[in-house]
Order: sequence, then C-alpha cells, then structure tokens
Amino acid sequence: DISNEGRGEYIICYTKDIELQIKKADEILPGFPKIDGINDILRFDIRHFLRKMAEPEQERFVIRDGQLAPLRCQKVYHVNLISRYKTVAPGISKENRHVRLILNQQGIRRLEEVKSV
Repeated sequence: DISNEGRGEYIICYTKDIELQIKKADEILPGFPKIDGINDILRFDIRHFLRKMAEPEQERFVIRDGQLAPLRCQKVYHVNLISRYKTVAPGISKENRHVRLILNQQGIRRLEEVKSV
C-alpha cells in the first residue's frame, strides 16, 4: 500500500553492475575517441504507484476566525531514488546521488535533488 499511515517506508533495492574494460577499448574500437565516461539511463515505471494514489486535491478544514473553513490541499507522495556510483580504481571515491520524485495521481509534479548534509 502506497500510503502506509506513518508505519515506515517501503524500500525497493535495484542493483546493476557495469564493468568497463577501458584497457581493451583500443583493441575493440581502434581509432575510436577516448572513452572517459558513460551515461546510464534508468527507466522507473510509476504507473503501479499512480493507480493506488488518492485524488490529487483533498479538502481539509482549518479554524479561521473561530470558524471551521474548508481548505483545498494538494495530495502528493515522495519517492526517493538514491544512486551510488563507485569504481574499483584506487584513489577515486564513490559518489552518491539522491533525487526525490514528487508525485500525485496525475504523474510527476517535480523532481528535487537532495543535497547530503
């Protein structure tokens, strides 16, 4: 269930290892420009989550001037994506990235890059 009423979080762990054989690149691709990085694209299907979400706007009540007054609120959900990049090469540290997807029933509302403290 996507809304767990404050009982903790669900964690999905996805692992992928990529091994680059840079020393063999000249043998495989003679004359090809030097390879100094890669782009890794992760496709994350959120449709399963969207089907379980509440309506994107909900009515709540607040006390205003001693009276109950309706207040329209946006219902959003947070999905935290944490990526760790590391190498076996000595002297190069690993890199962590944290991106937060802000979703509602209609889809992705925004992305936030979360800076580590």
